[in-house]
Amino acid sequence: MKEGGSGEINKYMMVDTGAQISLVRSFVAGQLGLNPNQPEFTVEVTGVAGDVTTAPGFYIDSLKIDAFGGPVSFTQVPVIILDVPSVEGGLLDGIIGTNVFHDRNLAFRPDLLGSSVIEISEPIVLYYGDFDTDIDVDMEDFGHFQRCFNGPNRSSLNDDCGSADYDEDGDVDIADFLMFQDVSTARNRAPKSDCPTR
Repeated sequence: MKEGGSGEINKYMMVDTGAQISLVRSFVAGQLGLNPNQPEFTVEVTGVAGDVTTAPGFYIDSLKIDAFGGPVSFTQVPVIILDVPSVEGGLLDGIIGTNVFHDRNLAFRPDLLGSSVIEISEPIVLYYGDFDTDIDVDMEDFGHFQRCFNGPNRSSLNDDCGSADYDEDGDVDIADFLMFQDVSTARNRAPKSDCPTR
């Protein structure tokens, strides 16, 4: 990890596919020069027991993960500062959550007798209309579009429907449908080569 003028630091981080955001503990944040009293953003974190904490957040300049096939680098990674106990005692240096891997596939290669590794794919190109990310635009995707269709100038989109708003005008209307219709293929047929990405 590296932030600002600080040198690169090496830490053992836990990969947690159940964590929506990545985090570093207070000590590591100090090594990176992050001041929890001057966060770039804040996040409400709900613990296992249901307790809610507000955590300071920052965008880390760079994060490099040693993976199968070579290191994989990420930039401007959002992390929060939060001290999380380790099952081995003490505190975890940090957790890498799914926000880092939102457009990639992961494969864990456990090795009980040696070193386990993680395999990280190249970024997956997501196409407009492929709402279930199975690399086609078919009837399942149309079902999602249909549930989100709310007509012109109706800004009642929920988080799941933002992807259907192609022209990003705050509604899912006939203009978005015309683009969806244009990119529609069939089950297991890849989108057209000129299909817009999102």
